Formats: sequence, C-alpha cells, structure tokens
Amino acid sequence: MLIQIKEINQQNITDILYGKPCFYSLGCIFNEKIINYWKQNILKEKLGHYHNAPLIAKIGMAYYETINNEKLKKEYFENAKYWNDILRNACFPYISSIDYIISLFDIIWNKGCKRAVFNNRKTFAGLVRVLTENSSIEPHQDIFKRDDEITWNDNGQIKEQIAFNFFLDNAEDGGEMELWNWKPSDDEYRKFQHTNIKLNYGLDRSKISLPYTTYKPKLGEIVLFNPRYVHAVKKVNKGIRLTISCFLGVNKNEELVVWS
Repeated sequence: MLIQIKEINQQNITDILYGKPCFYSLGCIFNEKIINYWKQNILKEKLGHYHNAPLIAKIGMAYYETINNEKLKKEYFENAKYWNDILRNACFPYISSIDYIISLFDIIWNKGCKRAVFNNRKTFAGLVRVLTENSSIEPHQDIFKRDDEITWNDNGQIKEQIAFNFFLDNAEDGGEMELWNWKPSDDEYRKFQHTNIKLNYGLDRSKISLPYTTYKPKLGEIVLFNPRYVHAVKKVNKGIRLTISCFLGVNKNEELVVWS
C-alpha cells in the first residue's frame, strides 16, 4: 500500500511514526537533470562494501554496523563529518536530500528536527547504498533500542523512527521495497532469524509469511515508512539500485533526530 503525501504536515508525520504498515511517498522533489548530476558525482567517489554483502557498495557507515564493536564505533564518529561532507559536496550547488528533509521537518514538526548527537558526538546522516545485480536485502527490522540499549537510554530514548529513502536509481528490473504487517518482539525476531551468519541481521524468508505490500519506487522519489515493521528489498535483476537513506527518530522530548 502506498500513500501519496501532497503536503507534509505534523499529522502525517505522526501517522508514519505510529500508523499502519504503509509506504508514504513525498513524490519526486528534484528533477531528473539534478538527479543524474548527483548520481554521476556519487559514483565517482570511492565506494566501500559490507563485509557480509560484497554486492552492495556504499559511502558511509550505518550506526548499526558499530554494535558491539568499539573500533567501528570510533571510526563512525571520527568519519561522520567527512561522510556528511562527501554527500553535501556531491550535491553542490543544490541542497542534498538529507539537508532538505531535515530543513523541511524542522519547519513542520513542533519540536523541531536536527542531526542526532549520540554521547556528545554528532552522527552521520545520508548512507549511500548501491545494490548491484543479484544483490538484495533480507527481511529485517530497525529498532534503535534493540541495537544499542545503552546509547538509546543515554541519548533521548528514541520511541519510534521513520526510514527515509531517496532514489537516484531504481534498477531496471527488481529492487522492489517489501513491507510486512508485522512488528516481531525480540524473542520472535530471534526465533525466525537467519542461521546463515552473513544473513543473520535479518529473518529467514522461508520461515515467515509473504510481505503485506510491495512497491517499486520511481526515479527521484522520496519514500518513508516505519522500519519497526519488517521490511526488505527484492533482488536486483538488472541495473543498479542507488539510494540515500537515514532514520528520523522521535525521542522522549518529542524532538525529531536524524542519523544513519
């Protein structure tokens, strides 16, 4: 199910945070000329890879990757400004999609929106991911408290979060977004977790139901959803799937904070 948002406001942000399992589209904010300019600049940059998913290239690091690894956590914070600058410079002279969404939500959300600060250190926001042919993302949840309860408790106790995805390329074939009408508990998640160590961030498809809804994003589209609902990306069969993504979380003070 896709809901087209013609004008973002306090109420539909609340609906995304606390509502039903839906994809919410802000439409194609930027024109194709700008999108292609950004894509070319980003693909000129040096791309890293996930150790457990070599077919997925990236710029930056997700905070999730640092869990239980102090060396990676140090690397994340030391490079946060560098990665933020890469994205901003690749988009210059235009505003990046991350800066755009922070600015937009800061105007609309009563308590404001800003980049997250964890343990007195500014975070990175704007993970670039390139899914090449035959790559996919397993069904999984994103819940900050589950990933790092100590940081969660010390930094505003994020209650709910929104996944933000901006599409610079949507793959010629495959790469659809999938969403389940299911928010498994920690125990349920462990029960259905993949036994393959390279895939155990996610759930085993053979053990769970079919997705509730599937959506193929358009070039230049911004898509939002609540990542507590199980979600995945289908295999890319032809072309690449290039996205810029982040999370927008609402904390106990009702502020929106942004990170990747």
